[in-house]
Amino acid sequence: MIYIILGLLMLKPLTIYEMSRILQGKVSPFYSGSYGSIQAALKKLTEQLDIASESIIENGRNKKKYSITKSGKEQFMNWLETDFLIDNFKNDALTKVFFFGFLEKSKQVSSISNYLTSLEETLIDYKNHKAYKRTIPIELEKVAFYQYQTLEYGIFQIESEIEFYKKLLKEVKHENFEEERL
Repeated sequence: MIYIILGLLMLKPLTIYEMSRILQGKVSPFYSGSYGSIQAALKKLTEQLDIASESIIENGRNKKKYSITKSGKEQFMNWLETDFLIDNFKNDALTKVFFFGFLEKSKQVSSISNYLTSLEETLIDYKNHKAYKRTIPIELEKVAFYQYQTLEYGIFQIESEIEFYKKLLKEVKHENFEEERL
């Protein structure tokens, strides 16, 4: 979460609400963060002097706008320049599928069908976001290009999951394991 916040603040100063909206808006296929995790990261980054905040009044409301400091930029760039790591991803659906043999077929079918519906809705959101045309300031065109690539990856990943779970659903519907009584 720390590097995501630093990266967002590399773009421009933001309030916690704006950060939360960006991460919750389903435009970020690689990460989502709760308001609480954002707050915790902001506290840590403030204590490390990697970000600073300024109280402002906007539309009659007090807000705190966060910006990245020189040391925050250095920390972010050092992290960004390190090699990619292969990371074992955490996927709740796949973890459950690993243990599906304990469920009745009807519950397996229901779980997979519900997940497919969620995946298809997310895919529509990503594709709608991709189709939305924005005016990108010239100085951010390179940044926007790579952000767009993560959206492309998200679409590819969701399409792959949909393909996998449709195949699994078909196989589950046709499986003939004897139901064991535990």
